[in-house]
Formats: sequence, structure tokens, C-alpha cells
Amino acid sequence: MTHNDDQTFDPMIYDAMRELETRIGGTYIAWAREAATPAEAAHWKNEMYKLSDEVRAVDSRSRSAINAKREQLSVLLASLPVHAPALSA
Repeated sequence: MTHNDDQTFDPMIYDAMRELETRIGGTYIAWAREAATPAEAAHWKNEMYKLSDEVRAVDSRSRSAINAKREQLSVLLASLPVHAPALSA
């Protein structure tokens, strides 16, 4: 495997990316469950769906695309508070 070969890699990196999606999505679902209003719950569910769409759009045959999304998701996960942030009106 050459270092520049974007299509030869350990497929576990894709699984790791999907695991990050699962952890973030689970947080969004928890926030939806503790929402004070149906609108807030809908917001967090929509965030989960958008996240899922973004991750599914990643080219599963591209190491660079997977790694870029993994990095983005890692930063997002690390930034999430325990409880949902207040939504602006």
C-alpha cells in the first residue's frame, strides 16, 4: 500500500466514522427526549437526520473523505455539552 493510495486502507476507519455518528446521534436523541417543547424535540431529531445524511454521503472508498469526516465528527462530539444548548427563538 502506498501512502498516497486513497482507495487502499483498513475498512475499520469507516466503521469508526459511523460509530462517531452513532454517538452524536444518540446525544441528539437524548436532547430530543428532554426537550421542553415539541418544536425543540423536532429540532434535535432533524439534526440527527441531517447528520446521518452527511455521513452516508461520504465516499466509503475514499480514505481521505472518511478521515476528513472522522475529524469533523470527533471535534463535534468533543464539543457537545451533556444537556442540550438553548435554542434561539
